[in-house]
Amino acid sequence: MLSSTFLSGGASVAAVLDELNRAIDQVAPAKDQSVVMIMGSTGVGKSTLVNALLGHHFRLKKEESGDQCLELLPSDMPESARMGTAETSCTLMPQVFPLSETGFAICDLPGCFDTRGQRERIISTMSIEILSHSVREIKGVVMMLECATLYD
Repeated sequence: MLSSTFLSGGASVAAVLDELNRAIDQVAPAKDQSVVMIMGSTGVGKSTLVNALLGHHFRLKKEESGDQCLELLPSDMPESARMGTAETSCTLMPQVFPLSETGFAICDLPGCFDTRGQRERIISTMSIEILSHSVREIKGVVMMLECATLYD
């Protein structure tokens, strides 16, 4: 039965299919475009990089934990990538930002090793697959790593 529970946490097939239909709509701006995909672990700074490439500005913000992070400054710009933290994923599906002056789009992908659970990992993985089959070509892939990863 389509609506039977199949994932831990009670997610149904129908709920996942609804999210995947939403993913098709969300990646529509990339249809038949050349794209550069930004990949990496949750919290590594993919959305921050995308926002910098889009021309946004930031300020340094001190967290309650004492850690520092970048905060997006208010802007007149119509679009920005939603930014999460190292502990919290917020990009469930690829975010597409066409750059008319370059002829290609930047795609902010969900983080690898999503921190939210099985349902979200399935949706994010399948939505990247939907994106990759929608585009004309993948011009490049930027893989972001934490510096500590390079030295472990």
